[in-house]
Amino acid sequence: MVVYTTQETLAYGLTPEGNDIADRGSHEALVWSVLPMKGQGPALPVKELRTKVGDETAKIGQGRAFKNGWVGKEGDGLVRLVRRFRRDSILADSGKVEAIDDSTRAELTEVRTTGTLEAGDKALAELKKRKLVIQKWVSAPRVTFGCLIGRLESYYGSQFRRVPISARYWTSLRLT
Repeated sequence: MVVYTTQETLAYGLTPEGNDIADRGSHEALVWSVLPMKGQGPALPVKELRTKVGDETAKIGQGRAFKNGWVGKEGDGLVRLVRRFRRDSILADSGKVEAIDDSTRAELTEVRTTGTLEAGDKALAELKKRKLVIQKWVSAPRVTFGCLIGRLESYYGSQFRRVPISARYWTSLRLT
């Protein structure tokens, strides 16, 4: 006997904005990348930042970069407070961040490849709140094969019931 069932699992996919961030980098990393280092040039005004990275990226990225301590205000413009970009971790030295870690991009890349996030439900909830990931159901067909007696019973049910099993009539039946 052959049994067909569908197995449904919960997975996560990226929204168009999430795909864009996974490809180019997060809003805060893009804002950080266009700013000059503190003390190495004039601060970049917010209006000029918006023309360089776009209105939405500037608005979202500026707030998150301030929150992370990557950028600061100098006069009427913005400057970098962090010296270099580092993918593996954020180093903290007496409250100042030495390198940035684009964790949003890394998390979205993981969701894109695996369909889930190893960091857990809290990180997924944060990405869902930012509308970067969506929940989706993935269904996969599953085929299971039953035993020989079940197949005989389905094909030759009437003959199988009339003849006792001890008569070994079922050994001469063809299953093609």
